[in-house]
Amino acid sequence: AIREEVDRVRSAEVTEEELKTAKDTALNSLVFAFDTKSKTLSRMLTYEYYGYPRDFIQQYQAALKINPGSARAHYNLGNAFLQKGNTSEAIAHFEKSLVIEPAQPPAQNNLAWLLSTCPEATLRNGRRAVELAQQANALTGGENPLMLHTLAASLAEAGRFPEAMETARHALRLAEAQANGGLAGALQLEMKLYQAGKPFHSPGPGR
Repeated sequence: AIREEVDRVRSAEVTEEELKTAKDTALNSLVFAFDTKSKTLSRMLTYEYYGYPRDFIQQYQAALKINPGSARAHYNLGNAFLQKGNTSEAIAHFEKSLVIEPAQPPAQNNLAWLLSTCPEATLRNGRRAVELAQQANALTGGENPLMLHTLAASLAEAGRFPEAMETARHALRLAEAQANGGLAGALQLEMKLYQAGKPFHSPGPGR
């Protein structure tokens, strides 16, 4: 079945819906690439290999000076700070991006994940995370396992463990159907915490 799908993608023209889904998946999954030290190191080595400039944060900041009302520039800068392990600055720029353009599932998802799983307790806000994750989930149709993953973590941070379990189970079914083993494994581990009445908190890029 997998080989047939690969052959279909190679031979058939990609539809607008498929292209949109691929872009959204890439954007929405970015935040999960920096929640452990090993993942952050791997991503930074990738940037080094492909020749990313060392001053890419400064470049994004310069772009904001030219166009301070750019939601995309704030979103990009949020991701850049996330890559550097600066969670508080990442949160601040995701928030600014959403003030300018509220209906952004990638920014909503990234911010909700940080507000629910950040290792720094002073930065977490379960109620706000649930609000953002529910909005992102609704805007993407309610069947995106990455969005549901974040929503489950947000519900757990807010102390709503039965809902977190139900949401995580739904995300797990979708992840398994998509053969996304990495996400399925993460969900299974997190569900054990939810069953025990504990939220999931990332060890953080510096741990």
